[in-house]
Amino acid sequence: MAWIESHQELRNHPKTKRLARKLDIQPAAAVGHLHFLWWWSADYAPDGDLTEFDDWEIADAAGYEGDNPAEFKDALIFAGFLDNTNQGTLLLHDWMDYTGKKLQQLKEHSERNTGAYRKFRDAVLRRDGHACQMCGRRDRPLHVHHKKRFSKYPELRVTVSNGIALCEDCHREVHAHEKR
Repeated sequence: MAWIESHQELRNHPKTKRLARKLDIQPAAAVGHLHFLWWWSADYAPDGDLTEFDDWEIADAAGYEGDNPAEFKDALIFAGFLDNTNQGTLLLHDWMDYTGKKLQQLKEHSERNTGAYRKFRDAVLRRDGHACQMCGRRDRPLHVHHKKRFSKYPELRVTVSNGIALCEDCHREVHAHEKR
């Protein structure tokens, strides 16, 4: 399922108005085309790179029905929704800052629901005696914390030595300390 972050200011944003003027369409239609393109990209270009897709595919993805798909792509670049880099790549502007980051989080969440992850979690809890390793409590739900970050060390995601049992309060404290 595709998920995108969309802000209410998109309707009146100068870039949206610029796109609408360039294509001679209403801002509501421009917002619709953008959402269609972003939803499609979440499935078919999750890194935000549209370089491999031709103008017709991009226009079709956005639901644009004009006669000239190159005009649509050029309008997206003109308005600032697509970046045409010096290296010849075509990227959705700020994609990784918004949707790309969320897609990565969803992928990581789905990886936490695999059989291998459940085995890892069970092994860590057994090894740690079903007790929080910071405060020693057993009367609270336990989390399995990754000593080396889940997102940065995919090779250690199910390595028992990289896990530690923590109660919710201690887990929150560890993450607060990591942010400092």
